[in-house]
Amino acid sequence: MLRQIGRCGGKGVAAADLAVNQFAACAGVQTCRVFCAQTSTELLYQTPVDSLQFQRQALLDPLVTSSPLRRAALRLFGYYSRESRHMRAGQALLEAIQEQADAPSFSRALQVPGSFQHQHAVLVLHVWLVLQRLRSEGKDGKHLGQAMYDGFQDDVEKRARATGAKVRFSKFLKEYEEQFYGSSRSYDRAMEGQTDLAAALARNVYMMDPEKQEAANLMARYVRREIACLALTPTEAVMEGNIKFSTGFYSHMPAEAASRRTEDLATATTAGAAAAAL
Repeated sequence: MLRQIGRCGGKGVAAADLAVNQFAACAGVQTCRVFCAQTSTELLYQTPVDSLQFQRQALLDPLVTSSPLRRAALRLFGYYSRESRHMRAGQALLEAIQEQADAPSFSRALQVPGSFQHQHAVLVLHVWLVLQRLRSEGKDGKHLGQAMYDGFQDDVEKRARATGAKVRFSKFLKEYEEQFYGSSRSYDRAMEGQTDLAAALARNVYMMDPEKQEAANLMARYVRREIACLALTPTEAVMEGNIKFSTGFYSHMPAEAASRRTEDLATATTAGAAAAAL
């Protein structure tokens, strides 16, 4: 059972509004300090906030929906029931999360290592993003969040088994569930202004790697932008799972270019630190 994370409405909605305002205030005026070309970093800083609406669930054939008899049959078999709708929407939301977290281009652009632990941390981050948006949708949002989380737990177990690790899965899943709640609480506190978001991401996603601080700062920028975009996404789209996380800031970059940009960033950061020490 998914525990309550943060608070429904109130501070959760206020944090989303704050993210929209903060991002809008910076968009177009804060530019990348390292690159002079249109890199993923610059695009993430400059791309305007927009809805994440995306038709993910397949639409029913009009021949089906236009027939009273067929609609009655669908209703009889529970297709339109709340539980059935939440199961479909939860699966669609999870697909959106998996699609982003598993994208090699995303990991390259935000310098996320490819280990199971790091990829799991990115999945957790995106599950939290969706759950935060669902808080503003009341009871239905809570039920949908539970359906999505159940699917997420199943996915974690499948991924763990795919690694071939010989572990007690009941203990393993309990540990990762505690990590999920610990990470979620740290992100909630960051959105309420109690802690620094980049610091939470450096700890949870980048495992305190001292060479990933710039990446953590960029990830924080990404997270705030996605919160703002989700706040602009229509309720109907969110509740049906019809969303797609932002890809425009990295999808144009071939692997070789992304690798070079990462090297350039490291070189520029080192050079900047050396210059500051003089």
